[in-house]
Amino acid sequence: LVAEILTKLSAEIVFHKVAIRPAKPLLFAVAGKTLVFGLPGNPVSAAVGFDLFVRAAWRQASGLSPALPDRVEAVLTSPAQNRGGRLAFLPARLQPRKGRLEVAAIASKGSHDVAAQAAANAYLVLEPETSRVAGDRVDTYPGTEETTLGW
Repeated sequence: LVAEILTKLSAEIVFHKVAIRPAKPLLFAVAGKTLVFGLPGNPVSAAVGFDLFVRAAWRQASGLSPALPDRVEAVLTSPAQNRGGRLAFLPARLQPRKGRLEVAAIASKGSHDVAAQAAANAYLVLEPETSRVAGDRVDTYPGTEETTLGW
């Protein structure tokens, strides 16, 4: 519905749907000089879409660098898996310990689980259809002081 209305208002739909989980139904359009984001309805999907796309666009437009924090490599402290066919951004706890960064995925019931999202300070990034075990080195997006996860 949002894409249809934006098109009727002469906005250019740049993309609608992204190959990540959560946040697949994200929409991005341009109406003149205005950037328009359509966030998914589930709260965790909306948060991920906001963190990875809206906040990045806002930071870049504001001249803040980097638009997204650099991914950091951390040692996984418990098993994690992505059974789906899209790149996954799982809520996680990232912490320094014994001179290295360690990360643990936070158990989540899905894109409606705001408690898991609120407990996170990073996203664990897992490629589609992968399983990782404790001790593996994995990519994470760390949070900053801007938000709980956040950038």
